[in-house]
Amino acid sequence: MHLTEKACIKLENKLFRILDALECSRLGVAVSGGGDSIALMNLAQNWANTKNTCLEIVTVDHNLRDESEFEADFVKNSALELNLTHDILKWRQKPSGNLQNSARNARYELILEWAKSKNLKVVLMGHNLDDQEETIMLRMIRGSGIDGLAGIPEKSNLRGIMFFRPLLTTSREELRRFLKWRNISWVEDLSNNDERFDRIKIRHLLKEVRSLGLSTRRLSRMAGHMSRARTALNELTLRHSKLCVDQKSWGDLEIFLPKFVLASREVQLRILAKALCWISGKSYRPRFSSLERLLDFLLSSEVKTGKSLMGVTIRPFENKIILRREKAFLPKTFSVKSNKLIWDNRWSLEIDMTHLDGCKLGPLGSKGLREVVTKNGKSRNVPSKALEVSVALYKNEKLVCAPLAEYGTGLRCGLAGGGNAFFNTIDFY
Repeated sequence: MHLTEKACIKLENKLFRILDALECSRLGVAVSGGGDSIALMNLAQNWANTKNTCLEIVTVDHNLRDESEFEADFVKNSALELNLTHDILKWRQKPSGNLQNSARNARYELILEWAKSKNLKVVLMGHNLDDQEETIMLRMIRGSGIDGLAGIPEKSNLRGIMFFRPLLTTSREELRRFLKWRNISWVEDLSNNDERFDRIKIRHLLKEVRSLGLSTRRLSRMAGHMSRARTALNELTLRHSKLCVDQKSWGDLEIFLPKFVLASREVQLRILAKALCWISGKSYRPRFSSLERLLDFLLSSEVKTGKSLMGVTIRPFENKIILRREKAFLPKTFSVKSNKLIWDNRWSLEIDMTHLDGCKLGPLGSKGLREVVTKNGKSRNVPSKALEVSVALYKNEKLVCAPLAEYGTGLRCGLAGGGNAFFNTIDFY
């Protein structure tokens, strides 16, 4: 048997063992058209054929390059040749700030919603060993802490969907060798040679520093050390969170200061960051400098007023810190077509079918709250400011239901993830 054939069969067997551990009957696969994700799609299909597993393929078209539509169609045709279903998701928002960062965030959000619409629990991503090296180096240069230097996690949970990366120990070269062996085509992204992007600069820098002894093995070992430290810190953060954080049914988080101050500064920062992410529905933390300033402000003995960060208001009250969704950052009122959906990335909603025709969802707001108070009186259970940022159902521009205010009927809502939703975001990965 030829050496190439042996290596490719070994690669297949390695991936099969990794996918076997998932024990899933249906998997999503994110495919861009590049060699890594095309290899993943073909390897996963080979595995799925032996396991009676259904694969769903998705491609995100960021619409940032002239070639993006062609690449999405290329993946569609490649998937059809394997008898796989395929969906193309288009990013229609105008990017702002860091282009690659905005595109990455948008990709995850689009895939997340797609996965939920398909009732998938796991989506495979094509990140490989080279991506891991580049990520660690990039974060090292930017001065990242333990979480950043732990590298790309094999699996990460985002609002109930697991993004799984089975190729993190496989190099880009190995994947292309497999594609050539199977005579499978892929698309080369020209932006992979664009020196304007930091990641491409790092890719070229890695070739130089390897001559100084910075091997893949050493980078991986460092990432492993950092990953273990991250796990330990997350466990500690979860333990302290359960002692000092109270998740309210109306979506607020209340941090009990006397117990919060007993935690180490690192754990305090992690609790605060997780709280901001959970309430805002964002996947990524605020800038570390902003987080530190916020913590110092909240621990100040002279603090009297509140602050806002990441679309969250943070207000000291007696011996507590109250974190609440900021009104200005809530989704605008919109028409709905489905009777089940997620609102503001946190609330699981169900609308009675009889109300679907012509109904809209949006924040209750101060105007809606005045109407509720006029007809029902003031709620004794939920703070007024929390009701203002809660969801409401409208029909023909009239308020029909505000479930958290116990007003009307036709809409039911609850925190996605239930009473432990916040604590479940403090995972061990």
